[in-house]
Amino acid sequence: MDSSSDTYVLQTSVPEMSLFQFGFSRRSGDVGERGVEGEKEDDERQTDRSTSDVAKSKERYEEKRKMLGRGFRKEWKEEYTWLEYNEEEGKMYCRVCKDFPNIADKSSSFFIGNNSFHVGNIKGHDQSRRHVRCVEAKKAREAPEATPIHKGIRNLSEQTLDKLEKLFNTAYYLAKNGRPFSDFNQLCILQVKNGVSLGETYLNDKRCREFIEAIVEVMKRDQKEAVNSAQLRFFTLMADSGTDTSNKDLEIIYVRMLCDGEPINKFLTIVELPNCTADGVIESFERAMGKVGVNSWKDALVSLGSDGASVYTGVRNGVVAKLTQSIPWLLGIHCIAHNLELAILDGLKEDHLLSSVKEMLQSIYKHYHYSPKALRELKELAEAMEEKIQKPGNLKGTRWVPHLHRALKVFLKDYKIIYGHFNNTVGAATSSTEMQGRAKKILKQQEKFKTVLFANFMVDVLDCLSKLSSLFQKDAITLTAAKDGLDNTILQLTAMIARPGPCLQEAVQSIGDGNDYQGITLKRGEQDLILFNNTTKPRVINCINTYLEQRFKNIKGSDQTLLAMSVFDITLWPDDRMALATYGEDKIRHLVEHFRPLLVKNNFKFDAVLEEWSGLKTCICNNYLDLNPQALWKRVFTHHSNRFPNVLILAEIMLILPLSTACCERGFSVMGKIKSDWTSCLSVEVLDCLMRIRIEGPTTVEFDPQPGLNFWWSSGSRMRRPLFND
Repeated sequence: MDSSSDTYVLQTSVPEMSLFQFGFSRRSGDVGERGVEGEKEDDERQTDRSTSDVAKSKERYEEKRKMLGRGFRKEWKEEYTWLEYNEEEGKMYCRVCKDFPNIADKSSSFFIGNNSFHVGNIKGHDQSRRHVRCVEAKKAREAPEATPIHKGIRNLSEQTLDKLEKLFNTAYYLAKNGRPFSDFNQLCILQVKNGVSLGETYLNDKRCREFIEAIVEVMKRDQKEAVNSAQLRFFTLMADSGTDTSNKDLEIIYVRMLCDGEPINKFLTIVELPNCTADGVIESFERAMGKVGVNSWKDALVSLGSDGASVYTGVRNGVVAKLTQSIPWLLGIHCIAHNLELAILDGLKEDHLLSSVKEMLQSIYKHYHYSPKALRELKELAEAMEEKIQKPGNLKGTRWVPHLHRALKVFLKDYKIIYGHFNNTVGAATSSTEMQGRAKKILKQQEKFKTVLFANFMVDVLDCLSKLSSLFQKDAITLTAAKDGLDNTILQLTAMIARPGPCLQEAVQSIGDGNDYQGITLKRGEQDLILFNNTTKPRVINCINTYLEQRFKNIKGSDQTLLAMSVFDITLWPDDRMALATYGEDKIRHLVEHFRPLLVKNNFKFDAVLEEWSGLKTCICNNYLDLNPQALWKRVFTHHSNRFPNVLILAEIMLILPLSTACCERGFSVMGKIKSDWTSCLSVEVLDCLMRIRIEGPTTVEFDPQPGLNFWWSSGSRMRRPLFND
């Protein structure tokens, strides 16, 4: 009985088992196959489940870490001095690796931006081979005399060091003068022929490029230190877009900043645009500022100067409109030199008399430009008449006004010679029917009295406007100087309605009551002079003045922020001390409110600014009224920056306003000389190097090869061997 009961208990304690738990099926024919497939499906489901669980747990961890504030820790920067953090992007960067891109690992997360805030990642980068090399290069730059590289240079014989310096001088000469790298070898051969010892090593175009890149890296380093200096608080950008000979869309960027109390323009870079939209331009700004190590550049940008193209100034999708969303204080300024050109075009485009004169001048240009025989005959005629002649100019070009101005002056100077040659062309049997027809048409227009009057009158008008254009193209142009120059030009043009300008007066006096001009009989109507004085002159001048007023409304008072900037113009300050006591306070308040977010970032003391403004006025009136504005502000920033720190922040913003972007046009002119049809394969990076030397580099005589030589010697992937082929 006991045994049976024990057996019963044992049987009931064993759980009921089924073969279905092990993948078996009721159909015996496919039990094995279904079992294997079931196992695979279970494994796959288990793998997917584990992968998703890991991903979810990782997301929960990151969210929890962010909620607990375990993001970037400031104490990491104390231990790892090379570490920097961009709050806008939420990424960590290695400052040292960014300073030495030629040595650094560009694929490293700390070079392109790391958002995984783990101290293990930082330690790993700190011990990486490429980072260690960048740190050594930084130490070499800060104390070159203590580095093995420098000791290696010192251990070189004077003869070898002298040879390397001569090679660097030669490479710099080629870059400064726009010569191709391929000239390096031939120029070295010429120097050797003249008795200069250069050895046999590094005498090829590839080494020439290396030397130039090393020189430019030193220039970039100096620029980076200037832009990131403690003294620099704000800057403005000037940009323009263009196309090179290889049909690449390029963006040239200049930066304007205050250096020792004096505003200066510096070439920043030229980059290829990813696209020609506003987003593409802004992306080029990001890349350009990243190259000089200013990742938070929007916190210091005050204004953007451009040529007025819609991609920059578009109300909804322009660069300025998009940047203003994140930079509410940003001022978009249309280049006054470009604006002047457009105002003149608007004022003259509908004048029918100017259209006929332009058509005549362009026909004269084509006649001599496309016919060497006609140009040769013109020169022979000038020699026979013992006169010097200039080739007639083309009216079409990027700058329309200077082309028209030059063409008119050449036409009037060589009026008699050109008329004589066309007169001979009409009667010459060797001339084609087409040339004779063109000559008759030009002669008919040239003989008109009103054509001569209008051509002389337009020379006077364009003389006046060209002086204003030259003023507007100066890098140091100020808001006050621009307003004064504009008002003076409008007054001079208005005066020409009442009295003729110098050129027109000389022509009227030489013609008198007759019809003779430079020995040519003109076809003159009785009322031509009266109609010209009473109708033509007032119409043209009033139209130009109207467009000048419309185009420059912003600098004449329509823009309240620019108007408030005039508070720093000492020529507008009242002489009466009582009036001076409260002068400009409303404008100072306006500037403070407009730039308030920017000022907060720079620890601006709002309650002290009016007191400092009063003290600044007293200081200037007592000591610096006899100085010109440029010297005045340089003296104030040099000697009184600690005395008036807050109000001088506003003065600094005024001084760096980019009123003119003519420097960008000059930069594209340099680009055109460097990258021509013969050098269209130049990469944008090499083009940037050559342009930097042409624009910012010293003369060949003043160039010091030692810094570039030191950088080149220390930046190689292996030891340099300057005597390898000798």
